[in-house]
Amino acid sequence: SLTMVDAIGKLHNAAMWKLTRILRTRSYYDKNEIIETYKAKLLSFMEYRTPAIYHAATTQLQKIDAVQQTTTP
Repeated sequence: SLTMVDAIGKLHNAAMWKLTRILRTRSYYDKNEIIETYKAKLLSFMEYRTPAIYHAATTQLQKIDAVQQTTTP
């Protein structure tokens, strides 16, 4: 029985891990390549889970918004 809170928590943890890995490559790639990687790997990963969290409360979704607002290159 997976609830929206659990789904959001798992999504947040996985997305932060992926974002950290992407941002660690900043010294090897230029800004456009990092953005392309972000869109291909992280954004699609998060959008795939939208149906599971569609009706979640705004306060619950703030965790996912925090991933989007993390400092980017």
